[in-house]
Amino acid sequence: MSEKKLNGTVIVTYRCNARCSMCNRYKAPSKPDEEISIETIKKLPKMYFTNITGGEPFIRTDLKDIVRELYKKSDRIVISTNGFFTDRIVDLAKEFPQIGIRISIEGLEKTNNEIRGLENGFQRGYGTLRKLREMGMKDVGFGMTVQDKNAPDLVPLYELSNEMGMEFATASLHNSFYFVEAKNIILDPGIGFGKTFSQNVELIARLKGLKKFGFPVLLGVSRKSMFSQIVGDDFSDRDDATAAVGAIAALNNFADILRVHDVKKTLNAVKTALTIKKIWTK
Repeated sequence: MSEKKLNGTVIVTYRCNARCSMCNRYKAPSKPDEEISIETIKKLPKMYFTNITGGEPFIRTDLKDIVRELYKKSDRIVISTNGFFTDRIVDLAKEFPQIGIRISIEGLEKTNNEIRGLENGFQRGYGTLRKLREMGMKDVGFGMTVQDKNAPDLVPLYELSNEMGMEFATASLHNSFYFVEAKNIILDPGIGFGKTFSQNVELIARLKGLKKFGFPVLLGVSRKSMFSQIVGDDFSDRDDATAAVGAIAALNNFADILRVHDVKKTLNAVKTALTIKKIWTK
């Protein structure tokens, strides 16, 4: 049986030299000592593809060390960058000629520089692409985040990529605020997912311990196969078991969020349990 490998993304920093209009990341940059370490990277699983991203990855002065470590466990690596740090990118590419480089260009010169908030950003990014091509780099390309402001430049950029013989990727407009702000973190212990029955039960019993981290805790046990050992395989019976665990979680303040299939059944169980508890504790 072949070894199972994953598709991974490694965010090496939230620091960035750009001030992109569609991204708030630069407003809350990471501190160097908060960023992923080489020791942590050594613990990552085997991957068939790894995307190194940020922030701007080339702000990390130890990026070569990171790449070197990731190549011990990844078949292919692509770095997403704004292309501004040409010398650093070229230097890394000389050591790792098989690496992929994807440079974000948000339009033609005027549009790109306005969106990215980088003076001379287009010329730096485009110049980096040309240098990498001149070096013989094959896994090179660029892409844009499509929005109203740069939509007219989409076709000209595609034609430019075609002329240079490189990949041109597009993404829909998004705002990074929704991906990285702490207020959006929810802790899910992952009930099921390769664990034994006793391990799942222990996780549920110790769920309240996650509250110390200060984030909402999600309990997702709905219709899990672990319930087969208690009530059988029928989904209706598993819904009953789900409702029972939901009631226990509510009584003991284990979780803030319950993920369920049968909302009414679980809600009734939780309401009943909490009502009786309230009467008992008067």
